[in-house]
Amino acid sequence: MASPGSLGGGEAAGGGQLGPHSCVLETLTWSPDAPAASLRYVIVDDLTQAITYCRSRLAQDLIAPISPQEGDEEGDEERWRRARAIFVPGELERRWQAAEQALAELRAEADADERNTSALSERLRAVTQQYALDLEVGAIYALPDDLAALLAVIGNPFVWWDDEVQSVEQERAPFDYANARHRDILARRLREQNEAEDAEAEAGASG
Repeated sequence: MASPGSLGGGEAAGGGQLGPHSCVLETLTWSPDAPAASLRYVIVDDLTQAITYCRSRLAQDLIAPISPQEGDEEGDEERWRRARAIFVPGELERRWQAAEQALAELRAEADADERNTSALSERLRAVTQQYALDLEVGAIYALPDDLAALLAVIGNPFVWWDDEVQSVEQERAPFDYANARHRDILARRLREQNEAEDAEAEAGASG
């Protein structure tokens, strides 16, 4: 079985910073220990890195982790195998090989034509939905082209959730994606969204 890192391309995610051509992935992760799926916005450097990220997540779904961690009573590998006991022998490996081939083809096309982001994003979503077990990819926002669509979902990043007094003035501020400071503000809003989702999930689990 191929190594999960064989596609290369550096780190899967872009460290939480938005660059001139970043992509934002809307992801849902399903866990047997959680009452509902976990929503997260993942920032990557570009569409190529979005493919690398999805490949990494598919590897987590389809390739058994390496032996138990010290102090882990059950072990990651045992939990992984127990959750996938319904699959016949060899089925997960076949899914991984098919997924890896499809993603490698996408990666080659993305490297050859960086402008065809819309069609490639849809194909990346389709491949992930077809082969992933615990991951669902919703929208993929290729910036700056999809900025309006992203802001329609998360709101104007200049409007802080806890500041109603100045919201009218902030809504008037034009968002300029070419401005690095504006991109930092947008990245912060995405992190706040993730933190709010995490807090809600923790509250639901404890309740």
